[in-house]
Amino acid sequence: MTLVAGGASGEDLLQIYREAQASDPQLAAARANWGATQERVPQARAGLLPNVAFGSSVNINSFDSTFRGDPKVRNNNEFGQLGVTISASQPLYRAQSVVALAQAQEQVVQSDYN
Repeated sequence: MTLVAGGASGEDLLQIYREAQASDPQLAAARANWGATQERVPQARAGLLPNVAFGSSVNINSFDSTFRGDPKVRNNNEFGQLGVTISASQPLYRAQSVVALAQAQEQVVQSDYN
C-alpha cells in the first residue's frame, strides 16, 4: 500500500512540475528567445543563396477595319504576345553574408549552452 501511495504522489509532483513549467513566463520567454536564435542560421544562409526572379506578361491587340470600295472589305485581326522571363543572380563572394553566417552559428552554439 505504501508503493501505491508513493507512485500516486510521484505522479502528482510530476504533474505539478509540468504545469509550473507550462505557466512560467520566464521559461516561456527563454524558449522563445532560443527558438529565435535557432532561426538566425537559416536566415543568414539565405544571404548566400542565389536570387531568382520570375516574370510574365500577356499583350493582346485587336484591330478592326473596314475598307470602302467595291467590294467592301472588312478585316478583324488579333495580335497576341506572351512573354516570360526568368533571371537568377549569384554573387561570387559576399563577405558580409559569410560573416553573418559565422556569427549566427556562434550565437546558436552560445544559446545551446545557456
